[in-house]
Amino acid sequence: HYLTAVQQAEEKEIRERSVVLVGVNEVTDVPPRNRNNVDCETVLDIFDTINSDSVPHQIFRMRSQQEGRKRPIKVIFGNSHDAKQVLRNARSLKGTRFQHVFIRPSLTTEERRKRWEERQKRR
Repeated sequence: HYLTAVQQAEEKEIRERSVVLVGVNEVTDVPPRNRNNVDCETVLDIFDTINSDSVPHQIFRMRSQQEGRKRPIKVIFGNSHDAKQVLRNARSLKGTRFQHVFIRPSLTTEERRKRWEERQKRR
């Protein structure tokens, strides 16, 4: 039980300093080793667009690649303040070339399910 509690605490700490970008176009016409560079540049362009000076520590696509689907991008920062700043500024993507991108907090499967159910109730 102790190890699980420690792992859960570590995962929670990482989630608190992370955001997920949904709807970012994924390039497939470049070699795999270059795709991450393209994603990093795109994420930094998005952060410039929302006037965020937050510096990501890690940027990577989540899940495995599927034809016709854009995989979410997870961005991990050095602290939770940077993640909160990006989430606060995310609204300023409206009306820009990134208006199709949605930035959300990093959530567990259970948290995502609960939020989805709450949205369904409001409909």
